[in-house]
Amino acid sequence: MLIAISAIKHKSIDSLLFENLSEKNAVNEVQNINKSMAM
Repeated sequence: MLIAISAIKHKSIDSLLFENLSEKNAVNEVQNINKSMAM
């Protein structure tokens, strides 16, 4: 999941505002993927 996190961190500046608004959703998605991979 480091790759996914890195991708989120390296988004273009134009999308940073949107990323800030959807940060919680992104975190939830990453956590869901981690749970799926753990299972």
